Amino acid sequence: MLFLWLLLIQLVIFGLLLLFLRTFLTHNISKATAHLEELNQDYTAKLEEAKKKLEEADKHYDEALLRAKFDAEKTRVQIVKEAHEAQENILGQGRKQSEEIIAQAERARELVLEEMDKKVEERAVRRACELVQAILPAEIHKDMHTHWVDEMFKHGLDALDRLNLPEGIEEAKVVSAHPLSHEQKSLLARKIKQKTGLEIRLSETEDPLLIAGFTVILGTVVIDGSMKLKIVEAMKHAKHAK
Repeated sequence: MLFLWLLLIQLVIFGLLLLFLRTFLTHNISKATAHLEELNQDYTAKLEEAKKKLEEADKHYDEALLRAKFDAEKTRVQIVKEAHEAQENILGQGRKQSEEIIAQAERARELVLEEMDKKVEERAVRRACELVQAILPAEIHKDMHTHWVDEMFKHGLDALDRLNLPEGIEEAKVVSAHPLSHEQKSLLARKIKQKTGLEIRLSETEDPLLIAGFTVILGTVVIDGSMKLKIVEAMKHAKHAK
């Protein structure tokens, strides 16, 4: 009987112990489960937040990358445009300078040719005058000069009526193929006074290459009544007629 009571007491104690352990473990497990659930929720929330931040970071990165590409393309286009404009400007300046150099060279060539033509023409005129002098006998040469001077007195000085002579002229330079006689000088002085109203003294020099006739120089005004002028005009006419 005692044994049964002891057994019963042990069973009761064991049952109470099991109940206590079950209650304790159930409470701890529930608490641990709740804590784990809280940790899981917190982890999930943080994971979602981290995912959201990562997505935002990716979005910002994509936007920044897109802006960088746009800015880079814009800069590239601007650089290409500026380089093209600079190239066109350099080429334009080069073309302009080349054209100016060519134009200057052309002008220089024309001036050289004109100078050469002038020298050739002067030599040709001089040679022609020398040939005429050599061919004509002295007597005929002198008669031709006298006739040329007479014609000059008749009509050659009419241009003085139409010319504006510089002010302050006191001297007329006369260049003659042969020396003028005293009568011819006096007549020339009277003709000049008659045409201009000025008392002008004459200074005479001789130039046989004029062949016949004379020229009168009043400041910057030149009246050429020489046979040399006719030869020059004939040569120019023949040159232009070619």
